[in-house]
Amino acid sequence: MFKNKIKDLHDMVKENYENGTYSRDYSYHGPYAHNDEKGDNISDFERGRDKYRQDKSNGHIRIWYYAPFIKILNKIVDGRMQEIVDFLNGYRYEKLSNK
Repeated sequence: MFKNKIKDLHDMVKENYENGTYSRDYSYHGPYAHNDEKGDNISDFERGRDKYRQDKSNGHIRIWYYAPFIKILNKIVDGRMQEIVDFLNGYRYEKLSNK
């Protein structure tokens, strides 16, 4: 039941977005926004790796205590949160490879 409601909500938002209902610029331009030099699309895994490097240079490495919860939730919603999981995996990969 919960799974179907989440899927219905996701589908409704996706349909509205594709139909132009959300015309406002919702792109994030804050201090954590990722802009690569060439304007190319890069994977969420690579974004996670880049974010770790940025955090390391700023001295604010994150621990991401809620990562296991996100991975479980991703399975519940049939992979609709995979971008977040990939980002967290990239962050963790870079963290472990720099020890």
